[in-house]
Amino acid sequence: MFSTGEWLVTHQWQNKKRPFHFYRLGDLEDSFDAGFIGHGNNEFTFIDYSAFFPMPDGSFYLLDNDRLKCVALQEDRSLQTVSVQKTFSQIPVNGFVLCGEDKCVSFADCAMGTTGDLEYRILDLSSGQEKKFSPYPYFHRGNLDQDELCQLYHKKLFSNANTRKLMAFYSRFPYIRLYDGFTKLTKEVQIGERETVTDPSQAKMYFGNCYSTADYVIVKSPIGLQVWSWEAEPLALLYPDNDIAFFCVNSSKGLLYAQVYDKEYDCYRLYSYVLPSLM
Repeated sequence: MFSTGEWLVTHQWQNKKRPFHFYRLGDLEDSFDAGFIGHGNNEFTFIDYSAFFPMPDGSFYLLDNDRLKCVALQEDRSLQTVSVQKTFSQIPVNGFVLCGEDKCVSFADCAMGTTGDLEYRILDLSSGQEKKFSPYPYFHRGNLDQDELCQLYHKKLFSNANTRKLMAFYSRFPYIRLYDGFTKLTKEVQIGERETVTDPSQAKMYFGNCYSTADYVIVKSPIGLQVWSWEAEPLALLYPDNDIAFFCVNSSKGLLYAQVYDKEYDCYRLYSYVLPSLM
């Protein structure tokens, strides 16, 4: 989920026809489905629901197969594709992030039928040049095949176009990496003692869903919602009174919006939380 312009947008991955639901910010009562699954000019075929990038003008970028699309909501509440650009030579299956207007990054060799010992690949959208970077960390014993390597070192990846930084929160380790210029590893953060994994299938989850703004990143963890600066410094620890599944932040309103699963009614409820003033 994300907010853009006057709207809060949730993705409906179980809806095979209408991929998005829009709520007007404020009372959240004015809402409607938007977009269509299909092969038309303003339709979507295979959306990466972890890769949405809202813009200041209310439009947003998304990844549809290997195409980066800029999408804008129209007055009649339809979605219009403003621009389309091909991305990587192979479909970016996981970890896609947009790095400003001219670059993007995704995981390398994960679910692609290829192998390698570098975590990411970066693409210059202007020249079409690709290169891989960043060796994997080594928190395991024994040899892993490519799928095991990708699963064990899966991470949540975020970029900041203003500061040209990339930050990775590892799903199965309390571990963070920070990159300057998007590709130069400049800082590593280990929370607590480092554990060596002997059986990748038994590795516990640590960092969960995340959301980034220009000023900070909020990431779900076993101890609450951790807030980190773009210098990989801890800022705050939040304790919501519900088990949040998905969330996003609207910085101008100082609110965190969250979806919480209701087991009794088998549906997601929408909540809003006031963020502390230090943020």
